[in-house]
Amino acid sequence: MNADKTKTMVFGDKQISSKICIDGVELENVEKFTYLESNVIYDLDCSKEIAVRIAKAMANLRPCTRFGKVRRLLWKQSSAS
Repeated sequence: MNADKTKTMVFGDKQISSKICIDGVELENVEKFTYLESNVIYDLDCSKEIAVRIAKAMANLRPCTRFGKVRRLLWKQSSAS
């Protein structure tokens, strides 16, 4: 285990009551980290993560809705002639 790359997180509290050491190196306690493109936060509040996911989904859907509008306009024009 690489003590320099290893971090700890306590859920529900920012600080831990005791320090964890590996080979004399104290592990850093973090408040958040990213795992598989998801943010994990010590207080388990997922509202920010949900907002980010919704924003990403909306950004990906925007081009699809534009295409749908263009298709509807073309359909109206072709059926009118």
